[in-house]
Amino acid sequence: ELMGTMVWGNNQGYIDTYTFQESVYRYSFTAAYSLNRSKSVTIGFRYNHNQLNYSQYFQIVSDNSESIDSLITGISDIDEKVNSGNISAGIRWEANNQTFQRILVGLFFDSETNFKHRFNHESEDNTISGSIPTKVQVGLYLEIPYGFYFSENLTYVLWKNIYNPSSNQSEIAVNLGFPLGKKLTLSGGAFYTNYNTSLTNDELRALYLIAGGTYNIKNYSIELTFADSHLFSGEYRKQTLVKAGIGYSF
Repeated sequence: ELMGTMVWGNNQGYIDTYTFQESVYRYSFTAAYSLNRSKSVTIGFRYNHNQLNYSQYFQIVSDNSESIDSLITGISDIDEKVNSGNISAGIRWEANNQTFQRILVGLFFDSETNFKHRFNHESEDNTISGSIPTKVQVGLYLEIPYGFYFSENLTYVLWKNIYNPSSNQSEIAVNLGFPLGKKLTLSGGAFYTNYNTSLTNDELRALYLIAGGTYNIKNYSIELTFADSHLFSGEYRKQTLVKAGIGYSF
């Protein structure tokens, strides 16, 4: 959500206030199939129905004279929904050996999503357009004896296809988990992303340090994770994130 206020010159006496809000909701249908009885190779496909919700609130206050009766307020509201579909696909290979109790290697592809919608507002033609770029991910998971595990995920985002002044974006995440007793598993890692444009230079670079844990009790699992980027990030990516979750296994 963005909000801006413009104050015009005194001879005009205008104060304009704008509020814009955009959000995207994704509804997905996923199907997967194991290619053989050993279940070492699995392929999956997903169809995503994406809905972009765009709202705009625009208010004008005009006072061109000293009389309060000349106060004029104009309000203009826009609330539009734009739908677009895209597809995702992935493949996963699973194996084990004497060193690693479990090895997982995955490749995931998420196609570009394009939104475009024309509408009429106050006798004027308007267009809402936007895109979510293509994303390719490669993941690795290694589980070693005594419950230790290592995971890595590399993501490549193709921004150049939809926004020319930008460069494509690379992201990498690494995580190491280790058990602390039979019920508690702790984990720690890092996530790095760097999105450069001609406008922001290095200010969107971010390195998150991550720590968390999962506690299992009977059929329930409780998860708590912290991520912080204040130490090694650009001006616009200094954040502290907290995620909590609870799961139940049938």
